[in-house]
Amino acid sequence: PVIPMVKPTVVLHNHQAVKIADPYDNIPDVFTMGLAWEMTGGRNVDLDASCIMLDGNLNLVDLVYFSKLSSSDGSVKHSGDEREGDEKGDDEKIHVDLARVAPNVMYLGFVVNSYSGEPLSMVKDVGCRMYNSAVGPRRGTVASYDCSQMRGFGHATALVMCVLYRKRPGDGFWYMHAIGEPAMGRTANDNIDFDVTSTIKIEVSGPGAGTTAQTLSL
Repeated sequence: PVIPMVKPTVVLHNHQAVKIADPYDNIPDVFTMGLAWEMTGGRNVDLDASCIMLDGNLNLVDLVYFSKLSSSDGSVKHSGDEREGDEKGDDEKIHVDLARVAPNVMYLGFVVNSYSGEPLSMVKDVGCRMYNSAVGPRRGTVASYDCSQMRGFGHATALVMCVLYRKRPGDGFWYMHAIGEPAMGRTANDNIDFDVTSTIKIEVSGPGAGTTAQTLSL
């Protein structure tokens, strides 16, 4: 069956889940994480977007970040390191082609880090979003965060944004779980073992996880 494109109906809040990829519709299962920020107090700020790829046992399979711009399976590609926040629109992007993700990869965790060490709440106009690349950010955004306005961030230098996941190896049905939790760390390596994997254990892979997920229409 072919499902026609319609206007998106869901934008996630923290700790909500939605089905974002269906191999039986006509919507390309390609997504982009966009990260944007501005110079702060006349100083350049170096923020980084990263994608942590885990297997079903939450072991690290791959990590796409400023020092490794493409995953080994070619499914995840980073736009490149931006160290100033002076680009128009998103300063850094991570593109994901879910149909090309290696069969053993079950989870894709997306994080933001302040490599230069500034708390995210102190960085001007810092925000991130996840959207369907084929539809575009205007109509295809499924989750977005304005870190400059988020209460409770304190001196956090990292944000665990969201996790894309599937329930069976090689399955074409993908879900997104919005997280939006502050963390500490200058690089994504600092957030793998505790922040990302523990959240997956509690909120995503635990009993009944994902059973209440809505279906996103794009």
